[in-house]
Amino acid sequence: MSFGRRRITVKICGMSHPDDLETADGADLIGIVLDVPGSIRSRTLEEARTLVRMADRRWKVVGVAVRPHAEFLRKAWDEVGVDWVQVHGPLPRGLDERERRRILPSVGLPAADPRPGEPTHAPPLPDDGPGYPFIHLDTATGAIPGGTGRVSDWSIAREFVRSRPEQPFMLGGGLGPANVARALDAVGPAAVDVSSGVEDRPGRKSAPKIRAFLRQVREWEEAHA
Repeated sequence: MSFGRRRITVKICGMSHPDDLETADGADLIGIVLDVPGSIRSRTLEEARTLVRMADRRWKVVGVAVRPHAEFLRKAWDEVGVDWVQVHGPLPRGLDERERRRILPSVGLPAADPRPGEPTHAPPLPDDGPGYPFIHLDTATGAIPGGTGRVSDWSIAREFVRSRPEQPFMLGGGLGPANVARALDAVGPAAVDVSSGVEDRPGRKSAPKIRAFLRQVREWEEAHA
């Protein structure tokens, strides 16, 4: 299945150490998890600010937040220096239209292989809003709204992408070098997001795996040119 010629935006998420930055050459975006309890990749706002400064504008930087308040988002933009914030959970109230344009809402999809007690239906997409840079699609398991490292139900993801042809979508959830080309064929997103799929161990990025991931994406682009 071909969705036409395009350049796929690649986001490497879960950057948590200065050394990780050296692995991301060739990516378009990097992601930093902001104050998320229980996440091995989470960083305080001060630690995140240091990483943003070290990134030195080589990439657009996406902060990742779970159920944040509006004031937390403003700190992420103004004090940490991220370009956008990927929001898992409801979007906070009290943001103006300019601020909403700096949000990537994340929609939790069911896993491709849901376990007993896990959701099998996705919540609705957020409203059309101000024109989000991307709507992020991830795998949710109920208690965990994203970042599970499990593959989502690509058939639901594909229907979401088709339902809003003018809205860019970013697909995450269990991607890696071995399956990203199949995901692009199946879903047709404008962007892909990877974290645990390019790590040597939890929280530490692998330059060879990132290069392999990028190579698969760029080869897919060439095949669909």
